[in-house]
Amino acid sequence: MQPENKENMQRALWYANVLQYFPRLNLDDLRAAFADWQQKKREYIRFYDACNLAVLKKGMPEKILDGEAGLLITFHTGPYRLLPRLLIAAGYKIGLVASSKVIAREKSWYAEELLANNISLDNFSCMEADKPTVLKQIITAIEAEKRWVLVFLDADEGQKKHSANLLHVKLFHGHVYFRNNLFLFAERFGIPVAIVYMEDRAQNGNWQVAIHNQFYPDAKSVKGHYAKQCADAIRTGFPAIIGRDWTAWENWSLLHCYQKEYIVPKQLDLTNPVWVMPFLVGNRRFFLDMSNRQFFEILSPL
Repeated sequence: MQPENKENMQRALWYANVLQYFPRLNLDDLRAAFADWQQKKREYIRFYDACNLAVLKKGMPEKILDGEAGLLITFHTGPYRLLPRLLIAAGYKIGLVASSKVIAREKSWYAEELLANNISLDNFSCMEADKPTVLKQIITAIEAEKRWVLVFLDADEGQKKHSANLLHVKLFHGHVYFRNNLFLFAERFGIPVAIVYMEDRAQNGNWQVAIHNQFYPDAKSVKGHYAKQCADAIRTGFPAIIGRDWTAWENWSLLHCYQKEYIVPKQLDLTNPVWVMPFLVGNRRFFLDMSNRQFFEILSPL
């Protein structure tokens, strides 16, 4: 796909998704917010290029996390790629759960930076999220290798359907879902959990790791209590974190649906105006119905 067409499709999806959560925004509001979202992404890339471990080690607090190992839950908001860098700069051993594409991008940077700063290469490891053995790798990383394992949660925009495996979270005027298997996993194996995010406390570009909540398992607690405690923290924590600066959340154009069986075409009411956005995919032309987030291919010649 050509870059211009890709950006047009991204803009259309961004507008359509954001409207589900901010239905009163008009076109000018959406244009301004989308421009702000794009500008933040560019700023964060500059942070990534400038913030090596030597820079990050300056002025680091003596302690960020309580304990030497556990599960770190976070989201794709703010300059989130700084999170593992800051934690390594503070002396923690980190494991990153990510896609193979992200791992390929990050591994070479960490290898060079760890060597340049005389930090053991063992202080950073990666686990592919899609591998069937990833949960076993997480247990090994936490229990045997004494790492904090960082997991970025992806939100599902949901279809107003509830499932035992999905955590329902209210966000602005809409809702999202998260898979809750990590919290059940943490309870089963007695793993400490912390919810973290990036915070610019002084609003001067000096980003730091902020802890929203940190939990420790209690062998005496009722079965299910620990998992519920973690899940409840996500229910309150995610809206609070995103609410600090909603255009800093990267996933507005990437919301996806786990429950595809509930996706059905919606009948248009052609007696009222329909807001659509055109874009190209290859040589094919489409309209995106903004309110219902469904696509129509234009088959007749213009």
